[in-house]
Amino acid sequence: MRRATSKRARLLIQFQSQNPILTRRRLQMSQETSSSSSSKCGVFAAPLCHNDASRSYSSRSNTTAIKPWATEEELRVLSVHLKSVREKAAAASENVRRSKDDADDVVVSTNTEYTLCAKTFREYNPELLAKHFQKQPFKVLKRMIEIVSSMTFVGARVYFKVGDTESRAKFFRDELVKLGPAFVKFGQVLSTREDVLPREYCEQLAELQDSMAPSDLASSREFLKLHLECEPEAAFATFDPTPIAAASLAQVYKATLVGSGKAVAVKLQRPEAFENVALDSYVLRLVAKYSAKNPIKKFNSDVVRIVDELVGRLFEEMDYEREAKQCNRFRETYQDGKIAGRVRAPVVVDALSTSRVLTMEFVQGERIDGL
Repeated sequence: MRRATSKRARLLIQFQSQNPILTRRRLQMSQETSSSSSSKCGVFAAPLCHNDASRSYSSRSNTTAIKPWATEEELRVLSVHLKSVREKAAAASENVRRSKDDADDVVVSTNTEYTLCAKTFREYNPELLAKHFQKQPFKVLKRMIEIVSSMTFVGARVYFKVGDTESRAKFFRDELVKLGPAFVKFGQVLSTREDVLPREYCEQLAELQDSMAPSDLASSREFLKLHLECEPEAAFATFDPTPIAAASLAQVYKATLVGSGKAVAVKLQRPEAFENVALDSYVLRLVAKYSAKNPIKKFNSDVVRIVDELVGRLFEEMDYEREAKQCNRFRETYQDGKIAGRVRAPVVVDALSTSRVLTMEFVQGERIDGL
């Protein structure tokens, strides 16, 4: 039974990796959110419910036509409201900048860490990344030491046969989680390679999809504020501070829109994700180049090309403007025809979506592996 479950999990990894909402958590939110949607201390003060939930992009019912989620007028009013709020915020920031000579330094020190690579690299380009990180040798060296140390401990446990195979596999999985998103994704790929790793390792690595802890609320709120260019309270009437799902690159929150009160799913990239993936991609490529010169007999593949393919997919996955376009294209393609009203893509709220934040209609449904 366990073997069959692990195989199914591995088959779903590629689909689930781009949809962090699809986790093991079951739907328990439908009756609880309505009774706790208000808070006296702001939208981030108290969770709307205390149970986790998940959703898929398919409707629970396929026998009735799907009603429109929000009217064009409601979305237009929201867009106008946010434009006004952002203009006022920009004017206030300009006044502060003019009144304080050191304001620029404060802004740079606050935002550069999370936005440096995201602004510079929209697509994976190993040559540009190399030029960028060659100027930061100590940062690269520190990261290489962290990676080598972690993998050395993993290798030592294997070499000296510390514990049984399953315990060593769990240790390997936990080390990948500690190393961050790029290594979690690498572990997910390895989980499908029983020709390279023992079955116990593949089973443990298949669990990486659901093992990530959420980022702290304060950093997530600041990241949301930075990319929406306004206070979250100006856009959301309620905002559950507990993510309904947390994956390696992003976490998803449930919220309701100001004005219409429509329920939305807010996919928020982890604040540190882009910078970490960019750095790790450079380090992994250095290691891959070394491995190409000193090939491992058991792994007869182009390691550099594998790294480039993996990291390239990661960069695409972290571009939420690309995901929003694909979602809209899917909805437009299948809004007519025999499956109209039976298959749906959630409506993207463009006014609250950026390359790092994706706000969509909240659709309750069944897990893909539960259908």
